[in-house]
Amino acid sequence: MKRVAFIFSSAPHGSAAGREGLDALLATSALTDEIGVFFVGDGVFQLLPDQRPGAVLA
Repeated sequence: MKRVAFIFSSAPHGSAAGREGLDALLATSALTDEIGVFFVGDGVFQLLPDQRPGAVLA
């Protein structure tokens, strides 16, 4: 593999897409060192600390 980019564009709550994307990123990191990670749109909410998903689902 040469270079791989991951683009996260969905919010961290409401679907498993963000978690599955991070799992894929970690698995890919075992194969290559050249990984780009981009958070766009609602994907930037995955970077916020101290999230409380229980409050979102209530």
